[in-house]
Amino acid sequence: MKKIKNLLCVMIVMFALGTTAEAVEISVGASTGLDISFLRGKDAKDFDSMLETISEESRSSGGGVLSKIDLMIEVLPFLAIETGLGYESTGIGYRHEELFQGVVLNKVQMFVPVMLRGQYEYKLGVSYASVGVKLGFPLLPYMPYGSDDIYFGFDSPFDEIKSSKFSMDVSFAIGQEFRLGDANYLGIRIGYDLNVIQNFDAEQFKNAGLEAYESHFMDDVEFALTYRYAFGSKWKK
Repeated sequence: MKKIKNLLCVMIVMFALGTTAEAVEISVGASTGLDISFLRGKDAKDFDSMLETISEESRSSGGGVLSKIDLMIEVLPFLAIETGLGYESTGIGYRHEELFQGVVLNKVQMFVPVMLRGQYEYKLGVSYASVGVKLGFPLLPYMPYGSDDIYFGFDSPFDEIKSSKFSMDVSFAIGQEFRLGDANYLGIRIGYDLNVIQNFDAEQFKNAGLEAYESHFMDDVEFALTYRYAFGSKWKK
């Protein structure tokens, strides 16, 4: 599995670099926004109910922030490759309203998106739709149970569930960019990340006695503001 992951990363990087030489236009920029996280999968409902019972909280909250440095390589007038380097800090919390203790499912990671973007450009700006993968590298434990236990001095019933070394989402997005001047674009973007490789350590999950809840995934809906600058813009006179 590790060799397959490494090979996948190398192939994606080589593909992105190879297309740069044939690019019609290259853009750099940044994006920042909010996301809403929720559980999906066969065991998601049962897992959610179990965490609510532990925390004595009937409502869960999920969400966070993300930011990204963006690189877009336009290989054809209607087709481009999106990549870059991003950071997201999100998750789902189950909190006791009075004691402030509970459970948090973390999704804190660096990530590299690799997406194909179909676009239509006109005088006002660009409308587009993108699809691809988001390769994640988790930074914090997936499930620190009773994250506020240190303030109350009691032990957790099971150890922290560590994050995996690698996760992956299948990503979809739509967006609208408005041209400012010849080469500056300011836009809005809505995306959906379908988690396909979970971001927790499966072996530790089993060791904690949670095998019955393994088949769950953390998906995200994202809302972002975007900016990019197009080098060699076709609109420059």
